[in-house]
Amino acid sequence: MKKVFIGLGIVLLAAGAAYFIFEVEVSGAHYESAAYGISFRYPEGYLLSEAERGNAERFHYAIVMVRADEANPPIGGEGPRAVTIDVYQNNLDNLSLADWLDTGQSNFKLGDGTKSAATVDGVDAIRYRWSGLYEGETTAFLHRGSIIAISATFFENTDEQYWVYEDLLKSIELER
Repeated sequence: MKKVFIGLGIVLLAAGAAYFIFEVEVSGAHYESAAYGISFRYPEGYLLSEAERGNAERFHYAIVMVRADEANPPIGGEGPRAVTIDVYQNNLDNLSLADWLDTGQSNFKLGDGTKSAATVDGVDAIRYRWSGLYEGETTAFLHRGSIIAISATFFENTDEQYWVYEDLLKSIELER
């Protein structure tokens, strides 16, 4: 009897966490943050959630976008494929992008070690692929004392999430 109660508690906690993470639906297809100096477009039919994931030492702000029809994965199932924007505080360490790749914040070590140069709204960036539960690609750049990492998880390059990621990168506007 005790095992059933504990299992039910875990299921309820997981269901509550999934509800909290994906309860915010943004109407329209434009996002803007004055705090982080970034705005972008994303397609209708996606849910957007925001959360502070850092600690008392450093902030880490996460913006997560998932297709509405994938927002509530089955209990015990895998999380949805997503497009994420992570804003990592960098004004204390002032890491270069190359140094940031060696930290636990990037998924660079899950890839083959190659990266390419890119730009986001005219700002120099790096782009790399990695593999985990899903395939992933990240584009990262320095902006206003932070490292911003934009990532997509997908099965193949033909997945919708990959193209949402590509379009989002093109639509980003950075406040200077």
